[in-house]
Amino acid sequence: MLKNCTSLFRHKILLSFLLLTGCSGWRISDSIGHSKAVRIPYVEGDSTGNLTSALVEAINAQPGFHVDEYGQYQLKVKILDKKEEKIGFRYDPTKDKKGHHDLIKNENRALTLALVTIIDTHTNKTLLGPAHILGSIDYDHQENSLNNDIINFSLGQLSDIDTINDMKHIPIHKDLAHKISTWLQNELDIQST
Repeated sequence: MLKNCTSLFRHKILLSFLLLTGCSGWRISDSIGHSKAVRIPYVEGDSTGNLTSALVEAINAQPGFHVDEYGQYQLKVKILDKKEEKIGFRYDPTKDKKGHHDLIKNENRALTLALVTIIDTHTNKTLLGPAHILGSIDYDHQENSLNNDIINFSLGQLSDIDTINDMKHIPIHKDLAHKISTWLQNELDIQST
């Protein structure tokens, strides 16, 4: 009988511990004071939520930070501009009516500019920023006007421009989120010293 009571008591303690630590979001690092809690509301101008998601992932990956809806710091981000630049060209293998080769773009750079501010949620005062942070990616592609079957066998080096336009937001948001999280860590570390 005593053995069953002891076993039941251990299970109740274990269940209580799991409920207190698992469901409430409590972390050991919070109680020690080594981890800074960051609140990340939806990014203004991020209609798909992909940049917001990439920011949560990037902040959680930074040592000494974690995302928490009740965090002391609020990361306010607004997308200001998205832009494309043509950075690479090649000659069209076919000649035009005059016998000339046209230049065809085959490499672009996608840029996203964000305005970033850090707010202390206890005082509602701006701690850092506003700062302009730029995310970018370079990518190769093949114009739709070139109907060439080699695109199917290029192992990712060349992609149809429509496919790229559907997918480029993923790496550019990861790049921008990484730059924002690095900026956050560097600036808050400087401010706390």
